[in-house]
Amino acid sequence: MAACIKMSMSSLDTISSVNFLTLLLFCNAFKSSIQEPPVVVFNATRGFCVLLKFFAICNNLGDMSTLYIVGTPIGNLDDITLRAIRTLKEVPVIACEDTRHTQTMLTHLEITGKRLIACHAHNEAASSHGIVNLLDQGLDVAYVSDAGTPGVSDPGSRLVRTVRAAGYDVVPIPGASACVTLISASGLAGKTFTFEGFLSPKSGRRKNRLKELLSRDEAFIIYESPFRVVKLLDELNELCPDRSLVLGRELTKAFEQIISGTPLQVKTDLKIVKGEFALCILPSANAKDSGDEDEDFGEGR
Repeated sequence: MAACIKMSMSSLDTISSVNFLTLLLFCNAFKSSIQEPPVVVFNATRGFCVLLKFFAICNNLGDMSTLYIVGTPIGNLDDITLRAIRTLKEVPVIACEDTRHTQTMLTHLEITGKRLIACHAHNEAASSHGIVNLLDQGLDVAYVSDAGTPGVSDPGSRLVRTVRAAGYDVVPIPGASACVTLISASGLAGKTFTFEGFLSPKSGRRKNRLKELLSRDEAFIIYESPFRVVKLLDELNELCPDRSLVLGRELTKAFEQIISGTPLQVKTDLKIVKGEFALCILPSANAKDSGDEDEDFGEGR
């Protein structure tokens, strides 16, 4: 019996001599309480496995589990970062807005064997507590939305708050964002812009918010669905017919389209009203932040 245990222990260099002595005492207790030798070997083996798990937990008490917020492509799957790929390969659990969508991405990246769990706008509160339970078990978890960066006009913010409140680290893995992608192609010279995301679908609230944003005379970014984008352009034409804007449709995808001009010009040039839309409404020509003569980009970005 002791010989068998000694052979098993010789292959485990992570267990200290103190733990080894404890293991022998544990097995001797089994041996003294059980009469038949075959049963002794079976129970001692079970006890050995239990102790191994106990020692592993003790040795890892200082290693806190982590939630990784992983940015993913907004269209072109090749836009994912090397760090994001490495993170998705290393974590055992991936929480996602849509498991089917995420599985398609993982298949493209040749990442297999991951446990996928749903965490979307309709179950984020309950799912967040489930993810904390996984972290309690010592498992690292990555969270991805369907596209772009979680928590930016996507689920994820409630999950982050819940995980932080539970005492675990949240590590961002930067990735693509439709907002920044559009700004880079807009020619915006000023340093100030507002990210608005999706406006309210209710007409009154929507128009009031547009008036407020336009009154600042600064650039702002809006996301819009194909069902309301034409209506949005009509509202902008009514409120600020001379303001310039840049519209991005299906950014980074095969049928990407970027149109610039006044609201009416953009509406006229928009032949296909399908896909996902982002709009950058630029400051007026006489706005303080619209020129580039005072640009100061700093030393590090």
